[in-house]
Amino acid sequence: MVNQIGGVIINLKILKGENLAPKDRNWRNQAYSSDPYVVIFRKGKELSRTRTIKKNLDPVWNEAFRFHIGADEGNRTMHGTEQLGPLELQIFDKDYYTEDDPMGFVTIPLSYKDIHESISYHIVGKGHGEHFCGNARGRIKCWVSITLLPVAVLNRGESRKVSGAVHVGLGWAIKDNENTDLDVSCVALDSKGNVDLEETVYYGNLENSNKSMMHSGDNREGTLGIGDCEIITCNLDDLPEEVKALYFILTVASPGKSFQDVEQAHVHLKYAETGLSLLRFNPVLGRKSSAIFLMRLHRARLDTSWIATVIEGKAYARDFGSLIPEIKMYTRDIIPGIKIDENERIAIMRKGAAIRINDYSPSEIIPQFISVGLSWDVTKGKKIDLDISAICLRKNLKPADVVGFNNLTCSKKAIVHSGDELSGKEAGVDEMISVDLKAVSMDIEHICFVITSFSGQELSCVDKASCVIFDTTSKMKIAMYTMTKWKKLDGCTALVMNCLYRNKDDWHIRALGLGAEARVALELLPKIQAYLRTHPTSPVMKPPQKVTSGNRMPEVGPESKIIAAPKYNSDIQNFSVSGDI
Repeated sequence: MVNQIGGVIINLKILKGENLAPKDRNWRNQAYSSDPYVVIFRKGKELSRTRTIKKNLDPVWNEAFRFHIGADEGNRTMHGTEQLGPLELQIFDKDYYTEDDPMGFVTIPLSYKDIHESISYHIVGKGHGEHFCGNARGRIKCWVSITLLPVAVLNRGESRKVSGAVHVGLGWAIKDNENTDLDVSCVALDSKGNVDLEETVYYGNLENSNKSMMHSGDNREGTLGIGDCEIITCNLDDLPEEVKALYFILTVASPGKSFQDVEQAHVHLKYAETGLSLLRFNPVLGRKSSAIFLMRLHRARLDTSWIATVIEGKAYARDFGSLIPEIKMYTRDIIPGIKIDENERIAIMRKGAAIRINDYSPSEIIPQFISVGLSWDVTKGKKIDLDISAICLRKNLKPADVVGFNNLTCSKKAIVHSGDELSGKEAGVDEMISVDLKAVSMDIEHICFVITSFSGQELSCVDKASCVIFDTTSKMKIAMYTMTKWKKLDGCTALVMNCLYRNKDDWHIRALGLGAEARVALELLPKIQAYLRTHPTSPVMKPPQKVTSGNRMPEVGPESKIIAAPKYNSDIQNFSVSGDI
């Protein structure tokens, strides 16, 4: 028996019935005929049904069907964690004024063997419920074909054309149940080679602009065996036209951890509708690294399909935003004139994490002016008037000043609220607060940025809240913190997003993500003070070292010689119905 399969195709042709039970009665109340049709089930789910043949106990349907068992279920059943489950044919007599009468059952066993045969199955009156047939009789003749599909295992640099809607499933197993968190991201590049964060999906942004890409959500446990920990669904035909390429990147988010703490990993590309396998590979993890470029999908030049290429490139970063120069280097073969700036890095922050601002500043020094833009998406058709504020705390965590909608600037004008002007519109934010770091009073140690609902409406309908920190002068992003579908906002009327804090001569930004109940900013003061006292420091994210020798894609052959995605054509002709089981 093979270790892995790419799925199972079942071709079923229901040919005819013989000597079926009569259900229709004549004026003498004698059963003499039936109007039979067949319903096909598997695991209690109706898959399809034949047409009705009127007044015939020896009906000829001659109807063909194709069904699929996806790679994931197929491999689970093959390795004993589930039962494959037979096909079940249930025969009914069609009645037009009363409920249809059951005429019996046929069970077609499924096995992991290539089968192509015609079989006559005996009809039985299975069970004692509403579908029981006490006078079941006769036979159903069927032609059955079961085909096991091979898995296309690709190596580094090998490619395959794909199209339509696909699942990119990522699985991994952690050594000895260690507390090691891995993240999968799909980074989108436009036709000019720029990273498009609106079209990028990851744990903090689970869907792109038109929902043609969806992330299954953060998995912090891993899984053993063949299952997927996280899945990114890509409807390639619906992706915005400006998206040129997609990069799938796996990173070890836990500080101090690397792929040395990961037992194994796999990447599985499959059709979204059927689950049938397109390709699979087990990346070589590179034990000391903390990031790996798994695969690239890019638009083909010769047709409307996409090309999937295995990369397996190692890197040292905790998030995809720190790898933007490396991503662009891998793009030089499809965008020859792409501009690469080794300082172009954005810290994609998690709750509790912190960065030193000049580590991610394009100029590598602390910019004088930074802007903190906050935004939120409201769902369920609700409208909420939210406000952002900045709470300034002295070294002893005592309040010094509050900047908000009713106090647009502090005494030294070092902190300025955008007000209703929305001058941060170009940064894609709802409201913005700008800070002149050199003008901030030396006795100010923390500047906390908060969102409050003045009307007291809960934030449960806030689908996504995000914060972006950027250089006010150059508009270059420094860091991002995004929370998607955050259940902890239920019942909350306020959110403490992050804070700037001073550490000697450096400024840091720290992601907090604290839900609370408050209508105005100062009501959050006790919660902020308590948190900062009990969590005085955060792990500082370090960007990777600058790339001195550029990464390049593995050698890829001409598009005309890249193998196309399998269509899984059947040897049964003239199929009337196909489906996914």
